[in-house]
Amino acid sequence: MDTAAQNVALDTLKLAVSLCDSQADFARRIGSSTQAVWQWINRDKRAPVEACPFIEDALKDERVTCEKLRPDYRGFEILRVSRTAEI
Repeated sequence: MDTAAQNVALDTLKLAVSLCDSQADFARRIGSSTQAVWQWINRDKRAPVEACPFIEDALKDERVTCEKLRPDYRGFEILRVSRTAEI
């Protein structure tokens, strides 16, 4: 992932956390641990691909999308199409 994409990913993750009452609240909302969230921010500098749909669904903010959380991953469009087909 290039530097610009890394910055978008980390900035979006930090925005997502800031939209919650605390990092613990964010972790609770997405079904993760505070330790995992800390590692995403401080070590990985991005959320894992598998967490992105949970983050997007929990926050329901147009600034926090799977594509912004992981600009290097192109599979979210397929996921959305398959979700729509199931409904």
